[in-house]
Amino acid sequence: LCSFFQMVFLCLLALVILFLHMFHLLRNDQRSSTCVRMIRSSLITLFIQICVPFTLLIVPAFVLFTSVACDCIPFEVSVSTYFVLTLHPAVHSIVLLASMSTYRRYI
Repeated sequence: LCSFFQMVFLCLLALVILFLHMFHLLRNDQRSSTCVRMIRSSLITLFIQICVPFTLLIVPAFVLFTSVACDCIPFEVSVSTYFVLTLHPAVHSIVLLASMSTYRRYI
């Protein structure tokens, strides 16, 4: 159980480091301001789209696994995390429609 949480933590840490590195490269690279603005906008959209599964899938799964492993989380909290898990498709679709300029123009 601990190795699962360590793997999730290491993956998230690697993801954050990659995003920070990309923003650092954008700041130091010799590109046109329009190109940098487009890439930065794409990175922010990608980051938002990655945050949705993290908050609606990984965090509730962590709560569920912890409640099963050590019985330190009340049953009511565990049941409510199942509800949060079911919100993922709807919230992800809404975030996708709101964050992508192509879809915003169509709507």
